[in-house]
Amino acid sequence: MKHRASLIIVYLCLLSLFTLGAAELLLTDKEERASLTENRMLQGFPQLSAQSVLSGSFMEDFEAFLSDGFFARDKIADVTDGIMGLFRLEDEDAMPETIDEESLFQLSQEETEEAAPAATPSPAPSDSPEGQVASDAAIWLVNAAGEQVDYQRYSADSIAHLAQVLDEYRACLPEDGTVNFVCAPTSELAYSIVNGNYTDWGSDVEEVLQPLVADGVLIYDATDILRPHLKEETLYPITDHHWHPVGANYVLSAMLERQGVVTADYYEYDYYLASRPTGEAYDRRALENMAVDVNDVPVMKPIAPVESYVLTNLTERQDCVFIDRSDVGYRQYLGGTYTPWRLFITGYHTGRNALVIGDSFSNAFIPYLTPYYDQIISTDFRRGKYVSSLAGASAADYIAEYGVDDIYMIYCTYTPIDSSTMQQYMESYLHMEY
Repeated sequence: MKHRASLIIVYLCLLSLFTLGAAELLLTDKEERASLTENRMLQGFPQLSAQSVLSGSFMEDFEAFLSDGFFARDKIADVTDGIMGLFRLEDEDAMPETIDEESLFQLSQEETEEAAPAATPSPAPSDSPEGQVASDAAIWLVNAAGEQVDYQRYSADSIAHLAQVLDEYRACLPEDGTVNFVCAPTSELAYSIVNGNYTDWGSDVEEVLQPLVADGVLIYDATDILRPHLKEETLYPITDHHWHPVGANYVLSAMLERQGVVTADYYEYDYYLASRPTGEAYDRRALENMAVDVNDVPVMKPIAPVESYVLTNLTERQDCVFIDRSDVGYRQYLGGTYTPWRLFITGYHTGRNALVIGDSFSNAFIPYLTPYYDQIISTDFRRGKYVSSLAGASAADYIAEYGVDDIYMIYCTYTPIDSSTMQQYMESYLHMEY
């Protein structure tokens, strides 16, 4: 009798879960809609296609649809936020709901602590292979009193290890090759200055890291590059942590100019607006005469066609989007993140090829890089993004197969220097055996 009662209870639980799941699928709004409590767009039911299934984007968007459509979601989120406030379990690529001083610095601290190899006291300075001494480095904001307030601080050991990894990638390149590294601020840092909560930002990562690396490894300070434009132009949206493409273009121009390359102006391209999927492309004069919402993403119109592919098993290609005007917002650039590798054939004849490694900040960077290289390959080594079994070869194998001359590592502060991406995965995938 006892076993029968247990069986009935289990059956009723399973039936309830099935009914709840079916009800959510049938009754939840299938269209994308605004959430006033979270200040963002909730995921609609994703489009099903062979490409979205193979890339993994369908399941990613479907999970987001289920999460965003859950019954009484806002009330449950309020309870969850209270618990999260105690344990702070944010994802390293998530946007904080509000841009205030408390959440700004909590997020920075938690990401670094979660991703760091060990939660130990700050280590003593380490010696780099070149005999230079590594030290802590930071990205910070400056308050009204002129005081520097650290947003993220990276340990000397993490800095020294990153220098070693950058040198390992440099060793895979030809004699005139370069490795270009940047870790750019996200939107909440920018708006903490634009809104007047802070007066400036800065970083000493370039100053600390540059002496530790080999010739041909170049470190860039995005706070310096973007500072002159921060209050004069719209470099970031408010409701998304990504940069607008103009910010990506400023960083790209700084990288290429340091290598002695003459760069194209941002407005040599025409732009669509992501909010107007059937609209026309606008030139600079038209855009400056329009009232464009700060959250509307300008989507560049390529000057020349670019072939875009997903790469698996080193050489296997599948057609993929380059600029996808059917997608939403920032994801119109490259159609978002596809795994494990991408290949872009530009049609230009420069005699050089490039590799871009990064998080989603690299998506708006790559289109502006295409005029300077014959081929560009790219990948994203973040946890949960990279599928090594589909890659079928190491990063070093991809570098050799596609004749890479220069590498661009484009990260944002949501993938900090202390993260597992930079402290573990970048190195392990470089020479991984298959």
